[in-house]
Amino acid sequence: MDDLFDAIECGIAAKRRGVVVVVTGGRDFTDGPFIFNSLDQFDLEIGIAALYHGGANGVDNICGQWAWDWGVPCFVCSANWKKYPKSAGPIRNHWMKDFSHAEYLLSFPGKRGTAHMTAACEKIGMKIRKFTMETAP
Repeated sequence: MDDLFDAIECGIAAKRRGVVVVVTGGRDFTDGPFIFNSLDQFDLEIGIAALYHGGANGVDNICGQWAWDWGVPCFVCSANWKKYPKSAGPIRNHWMKDFSHAEYLLSFPGKRGTAHMTAACEKIGMKIRKFTMETAP
């Protein structure tokens, strides 16, 4: 891994059934119960073996907390805004898409960064589960 990202494993690295997921969503979306319920639903249906997120406030950190609580290996891929002030987010998104070996993108409400990550994953044919208030579990 290069100097752009720090991948940090959090939680207890337990053997779990399921798939590797990347999560995306807005810094301003902070509905913890909705996010936890959505992840619980996906985990029961398919299983989450490991989770990657971008380390931002909001959805990323709430998903990281969910992973910690359930002992799911969690990898934080922070963008290097100092080195790449205008492109760190998209660079980080492409890194997570290309190197996480994720089978699913779990997409929560967000703005530009969320739209970028979702479009990038759609382009390569990654499976995408969109969680919106209309699809609340």
